[in-house]
Amino acid sequence: MTINATKIRETVFRRPCPLQFHLSPSVHSIQLVDQVRSSGEILHEGLSFDLHVTALLKQCSQRIYLLSTAR
Repeated sequence: MTINATKIRETVFRRPCPLQFHLSPSVHSIQLVDQVRSSGEILHEGLSFDLHVTALLKQCSQRIYLLSTAR
């Protein structure tokens, strides 16, 4: 099996703390990211749901606007 390095991302989940850790990627050709979208949910490296809730509120606001203009 071959791995497509352009489609692979790596994230390191950690406990939330005020200190920022800057880790280098474990493999040089893989991009290190701080958030991942999995099964429609946005997971941040500090395991907070702030980004997910913000995205849901934005989507709800857009759909309410579309419903109000269609009415």
